[in-house]
Amino acid sequence: VAAVLAELERLAGEGVAEVVLTGIHLGIYGADLTPPTDLLTLLGRIRDEARVPRVRLSSLEPLELTDAILDLLAEEPRFCPHLHLPLQSGDDGVLTRMGRPYTRERSAARLRAARHRLPEAALGTDVLVGFPGESEAAFEATFSLVQALPLTYLHVFPFSPRPGTPAAGSRPHVPERVVKERGRRLRGLGARKKEAF
Repeated sequence: VAAVLAELERLAGEGVAEVVLTGIHLGIYGADLTPPTDLLTLLGRIRDEARVPRVRLSSLEPLELTDAILDLLAEEPRFCPHLHLPLQSGDDGVLTRMGRPYTRERSAARLRAARHRLPEAALGTDVLVGFPGESEAAFEATFSLVQALPLTYLHVFPFSPRPGTPAAGSRPHVPERVVKERGRRLRGLGARKKEAF
């Protein structure tokens, strides 16, 4: 925490207007430190001690966004009204095969909570199309969930196998033309949501 605060002080001294806090599993920040800490504590210290004019959070897993973090973000105007919560899929079967520790409804509940607490915020998500075994029904479950959620923008990615990962050998593959069409539909939906925002 001291190192983060020192870096923020240095950046503020250089006239930096906005800093993005980023990292892998940002929402569990500090669990590996001695003594352990957490993201809420870091954000509270930034609120109380840092001079940088704006602070933005990068991507948080949906379940890492607690009500306490939402409250702090809502109460401190220096925290940017922006959150990115990767959904990946709106189908529980696909989420399970991906190894995601959440269900579609738990993710949706966190996004709705974010919209309720931060009504003016830009809320973004990542959606992966064409994961092995993604049926038409699974894709439609994703599309309908994304359509219903209070999202501002989407980052849509086609599945691409990474050597050495469990998903690389998963079957059945979704045909490339189907993946492209699903991605096109979601990108169109994302464009409409962004325009509405």
